[in-house]
Amino acid sequence: MQPRPPTKPVRYGGSFEPPALGADVTPVPVAGPGHLTFTADGLELEGFEPAGMGLRGVGYLLAVLVVAGGVTALRTFVWPELPMWAVGVAAGLLGIALYRRLLSGVPHRADAPVARRYAYGDVIDARQDLRDAGVVVLRVTEGKARGALHFRPALGADALRAQLERRGVKVK
Repeated sequence: MQPRPPTKPVRYGGSFEPPALGADVTPVPVAGPGHLTFTADGLELEGFEPAGMGLRGVGYLLAVLVVAGGVTALRTFVWPELPMWAVGVAAGLLGIALYRRLLSGVPHRADAPVARRYAYGDVIDARQDLRDAGVVVLRVTEGKARGALHFRPALGADALRAQLERRGVKVK
């Protein structure tokens, strides 16, 4: 039996924190402070448009290529006696640092508000973000496209997950 959603709207304040690069599902382009509102008909959200979400990934890719070329040139022309394991360790540490920075989230444009609406049937599931336990990831569909909303509720993730379960959304 499908749970019957309450008729009174419930609003959760917090912030949308999409990573610049999605791991398994593309992040829905909503960032910054906002609200999730549970209505009888579905889930409504208000947030802001992310600033340079796609360009940021390209920028980091170019940075990795430039650094890799620089490390190779340094090893080849300046310190040819430098052991390859040292070059590998330096490149690995730099790669990890750049990857963590890339996944840290994106800034938002305060002049570009975004409002979206999803029927409860369009919310596939909700789960805890593996990067941060305080962030709830809602996987949603828009037509044939799938995406993920990364939302940090101001009052904590447990209350939001409980509200999602009451609305019939699968919570992992």
